[in-house]
Amino acid sequence: MLFRSKRGAVLNLTAEDVRTSWDSVIAGFAQAFEILEDDCRVVLPRWLPYQTMLPPMAAALARGVASKAPSAGARRQQIARWFWCSVFGQTYENSANSQSAKDVPELHAWFDGGSPPESVRDFKFDTAVLRDTTPRQRALYSGAICVILGSGTGARDFHTKAVITRNLMLDERIDDHHVFPDNFLEKKLAVASKRLRDCVLNRTLIDRTTNQMISNRAPSRYLRDIKATPGFPFDDVLASHCLPTGDGSPLMSDEFEEFLNWRQQRLGQEIAALTGPRVS
Repeated sequence: MLFRSKRGAVLNLTAEDVRTSWDSVIAGFAQAFEILEDDCRVVLPRWLPYQTMLPPMAAALARGVASKAPSAGARRQQIARWFWCSVFGQTYENSANSQSAKDVPELHAWFDGGSPPESVRDFKFDTAVLRDTTPRQRALYSGAICVILGSGTGARDFHTKAVITRNLMLDERIDDHHVFPDNFLEKKLAVASKRLRDCVLNRTLIDRTTNQMISNRAPSRYLRDIKATPGFPFDDVLASHCLPTGDGSPLMSDEFEEFLNWRQQRLGQEIAALTGPRVS
């Protein structure tokens, strides 16, 4: 199946073109959604970094969607790696149609044993960018949140320790919130930079009940309250969010800069595992 993303090519499609490719394309989209949710942890539409990545992803998958051979598993892993490299490489930030037209044949060649797509082969990422990534940088920010969601055995709810899923996010009103509360940073630690206070290194997914309990308090205070619950797997929950653990952690001493350094390195490890080694 030839992938054509230009407007003129789409307008020139015939009814027979649509009929011939319809089933495989729909199957490709279905598998793309499955990979996004299960492998890339895009559990809600709002956390999809680039909607423009969906058509080339589905088109690449459509060609061999019916295969049950081991190559299907390899292809699935290749698609996931391409997704993460494209997100953190920001290849779909501009000229998405041109990038799509380039990626689909390169993905097909990779599936057939050829070289990885350029977006994978030449991928580089500097984790210092995460210090400047706020909800305004939607794609990078969403990608980092999805990395946190999928780390280890999956990010756990601070209230119940359940793995955070689509349904749990909706039922418990789980959303992205500050780890060091914004007001505490500004008023108590005199962190003047709003961008630094809001950066993704200082955010994670927290349920509404826990977030209300946190309020404007120092991490050391609200975490001790959570830890005081008898039998609660405190360190396991923190680690599942790529947060430091132990009494000597920067969270327990309210050391914001030390915390940012620690989490930048930790998220860098996760991103490197998903994309390849070229993460600095």
